[in-house]
Amino acid sequence: MGVLENPEEAVEKLAPYAFCVHFCDHKLTRDQFGIRFHGVALGDGDIDCFKTYRAICEQSPTDRIPFEIEWDMGDDPLEIARQKEMAACKKA
Repeated sequence: MGVLENPEEAVEKLAPYAFCVHFCDHKLTRDQFGIRFHGVALGDGDIDCFKTYRAICEQSPTDRIPFEIEWDMGDDPLEIARQKEMAACKKA
């Protein structure tokens, strides 16, 4: 998504070669500065997580798929941001 490539298409092409996977979801937003992407709980973003997960499981030689929530703190204090990030991890 960071280079404006369709993530599902990229996974289809790269999964057979992927032995290390970083699995996360993002939501694109537009503001006065352009387009930004924000980390969200798996399934809440713009990536078809079920489709990409299936492709990785079926085509990749990896035996584990760790996930990450790339949380944007915004204006929240650190402790509140951590609570929101943990809630997103549990939801994912």
